[in-house]
Amino acid sequence: MLFLVGIFGVLLLSSLRFSSDYKEGVLSVDTTGRLEGVLVFVVILSHIAMSDYRLGIGSSSSMLVHVGALGRLAVSVFFFISGYGLLKQLQARKNAYIAQFVRHRIMPFMLSYFISALVYYGYYKVLSSIRLADALKSLINGNPFIVNSWFMEILLILYFIFYLSGKICRSHISSTVLLVVTGNIVVFLLFYLNSYPHNWYNTVLCFSLGILWALYEPLLGKVMRSKSLYIGTIIFLLVLFLFLFLSRRLEAISSLLFAAIVIMISYTFTFKNSFWKKTKHIGLEMYLYHGLFISLFRGKYLFINNTFIFGASIFLATFLTALVINKLTKLFLSVVQRHAA
Repeated sequence: MLFLVGIFGVLLLSSLRFSSDYKEGVLSVDTTGRLEGVLVFVVILSHIAMSDYRLGIGSSSSMLVHVGALGRLAVSVFFFISGYGLLKQLQARKNAYIAQFVRHRIMPFMLSYFISALVYYGYYKVLSSIRLADALKSLINGNPFIVNSWFMEILLILYFIFYLSGKICRSHISSTVLLVVTGNIVVFLLFYLNSYPHNWYNTVLCFSLGILWALYEPLLGKVMRSKSLYIGTIIFLLVLFLFLFLSRRLEAISSLLFAAIVIMISYTFTFKNSFWKKTKHIGLEMYLYHGLFISLFRGKYLFINNTFIFGASIFLATFLTALVINKLTKLFLSVVQRHAA
């Protein structure tokens, strides 16, 4: 595991460059896009670590647990970027964005999820046994049969909240933000009070943080132009985050802090590597299918014990599968939309 983490760390550091976003006071699409590409790999790496931990393979349990926790933190930044990006688009395009939101955002998302459901269902049918009723029930009981897809389910809920808020408020920014944040808090409370697994709610509020950050970015930009205040804020948030993270208390708060720290640093540093941008474009598929290969490569008929070979196999298989399915999904959508036009 340590070798995999080391290789990933070298790739990150070698692609790290200064960003012009600090001067502009706005996060660019390239910055957030490449960051999303990096985060996909962090999530997969964390799930590889947790596979080792559950099976008692390789590195010390303490290291594996900490690498595994990076998945939660990566998802917190994913939620932030999702909220941030949606509000930025709404600010730029107003009613036109909401009018096309279902067609251009929700439908492709749901199609990708539906395709993954068919793939996973076929996989379980061939290698084990699963009833359709049980598969459908799993989508609402907190343990979806599409491995690790809780994130996709929550994001879909948040998309609908954003869309309905925009429709109700006729794209009025402040009113839309108020409704979205309220809806986000309700989602958090519903999952928490109904005793869903903690990962269903401990990062979800980062979506609202991204929404609010986009709303108040002009003000935040002025604050961050003071270098001493900018650096001091990052250090303060980092110390607070480490205290909460190491004590394993208040995961929802530590997730918010981590997302804020990463985003603040992203105004100054970015990943100048086209590979991360490429990964962003197939990130949804990589997220959906890496769990399938973790299950397959350490399953009943095939078991890869060596962590490096296991991890490399997962990254390669996931990347190639994501490329193919992403292209097929886009082709299908283009045909449907062309006939619907």
